[in-house]
Amino acid sequence: MILYYAVHGEWPPLPAETRAASTTPSHTTTLSLGNDHGRPGDTTQVTLRGDGLLGFAGGDFVVVYDPQEVARIAGVNATGLAAGMTSAYRDDGAGRLFISLADDAEISGSDALLTIDFVLADNAQSGQATPLLLAGAHLNDLLGRDFVTSFPSNTLIREHGELVVGLEGYNLYLPAVKR
Repeated sequence: MILYYAVHGEWPPLPAETRAASTTPSHTTTLSLGNDHGRPGDTTQVTLRGDGLLGFAGGDFVVVYDPQEVARIAGVNATGLAAGMTSAYRDDGAGRLFISLADDAEISGSDALLTIDFVLADNAQSGQATPLLLAGAHLNDLLGRDFVTSFPSNTLIREHGELVVGLEGYNLYLPAVKR
């Protein structure tokens, strides 16, 4: 942007979608982590979903998990609305997963953004529900403006998920019926 300003003497024009977003009085976007279940040692897949995205061109996310129940992160893949975006991730091994998404085009709508593959620890306790916290989320438009701080009337809601360790994730007891 600074180079554009130096060459043309003005700031670059906003894309049409971004102009509409900047004049919108308020907007709410919800980011939510899904739930999954598996046995100790299994790989489970959790989806990060975005609802009500408007002019989204990139973001940074932090997912916190219990490192005693999750052995490692097997992969993070952009999917759904973000399928064409470049993604990168780093797992610190202590229960924090840092994810970044970016693209040179904006997207709007509601759909899945990422899938995260968790490998459950071999010694994970069966019947244990492990919370997955979406501890950090920052959305940016094509010009790098933050969805919340650049537009104070916007709201970003984060919803957490969980992993359940067990045969089917939940124990279901049915009564015996004698005929």
